[in-house]
Amino acid sequence: MKSALTNWCLVAFSTCAVCAAGEYHYLAGRYMLGLTDEKELIVAGATPRERLEIAYCLGLKAQLDGRYGDASDWYRVTIETRIKRAPEYRWAYNQLFRWAGSGKSLERLAAQKE
Repeated sequence: MKSALTNWCLVAFSTCAVCAAGEYHYLAGRYMLGLTDEKELIVAGATPRERLEIAYCLGLKAQLDGRYGDASDWYRVTIETRIKRAPEYRWAYNQLFRWAGSGKSLERLAAQKE
């Protein structure tokens, strides 16, 4: 999981130097740091690709916070975009696949903190 977080952060935050306040990468970084809320980030996605990245960001933050049910929901939103070339698509798919393959409930996985 750490490699997915590292990769996502590198992609999202590497563009922040040129992002204006209100752009979705800037808002995603602020959300991951707990400086803005989910609602502000959700409305920032204007294109399908942006919505995919935002859904993955929301799922990753939920997973890191131990809210695996919410994370699963957001990862499914990521997958439902069907943008299979995006790394976030693969990361979300792989995480859902690992959880399903564990044979444990999301509540139990959250309690064990994978």
